[in-house]
Amino acid sequence: MVKHLLHRVPQRSDISPTTLSVGRFRIRYTYFRSSETRAHDDIGQDYLLFTGSPDKLAFCLCDGVSQSFYGDLAARFLGDHLVDWLWDLPALPTKNLTARKKLSSQLKDWIVAARMAVEVFPIPFNAPPLLKGVLEEKRSIGSESMFVCGRWDVGHQTQKKTSLMLFWLGDSRFQLWKSNELRSDATPTEWDSMERWSTLNGVKGGEPNVCIEPKGKTDRILVFSDGMVPIESMLASADDEQLNQFLVDLNETPTSDDASLFDIALVPEP
Repeated sequence: MVKHLLHRVPQRSDISPTTLSVGRFRIRYTYFRSSETRAHDDIGQDYLLFTGSPDKLAFCLCDGVSQSFYGDLAARFLGDHLVDWLWDLPALPTKNLTARKKLSSQLKDWIVAARMAVEVFPIPFNAPPLLKGVLEEKRSIGSESMFVCGRWDVGHQTQKKTSLMLFWLGDSRFQLWKSNELRSDATPTEWDSMERWSTLNGVKGGEPNVCIEPKGKTDRILVFSDGMVPIESMLASADDEQLNQFLVDLNETPTSDDASLFDIALVPEP
């Protein structure tokens, strides 16, 4: 597994905006469970983690599908494996097709281990019989998760090669920024909630989406789950206090969803 700094954001608690630095990367993140999940003091479906060194960062945001068997299970399994795989790549591909084939192969290879994880995952012994029946039925269709993940290389060796590689499936989103301007040319405008990865069948709804860029095109990345969509236009400009208040207000609505965010900025070289 990953041998460098590895940070997993807890899924059972709410995390106010927090910032830390890893090399040239300044990473701000926050995590708010949905109002229903908070009311039951349950575990969130979103999962955030990253690992980094002074000039390389691998990160992932997974959004478990609540209608599947414990979507948080697929989110953790997939997030851990994606970050591990991204970190260990000796070099980033220079072509979208090559990158997509590499990830697609891995997503297939992980199915067997993921199925076993679902098979042995315990259902609470004190759960009502009706709930146990529903969960066992869900177990038969597997656990599912959407995701956005990527690796950002900023060392001198990336001067003329790929510096940033992003993959995504589903409606978790990202924005690419340069010099405080949203890069509309590289930020998708459509997201498909039918895309996801399943422990039973692997990729569903289409092949993984990919974005590859050379050094210097982007200096800030925002990655966020669909629970952040109502405030997505304010994410880049909000300071910690404002962002926290936005999330508190958002969470008070009965239809609130888990809301999580990565805000990764590249600090200029000395």
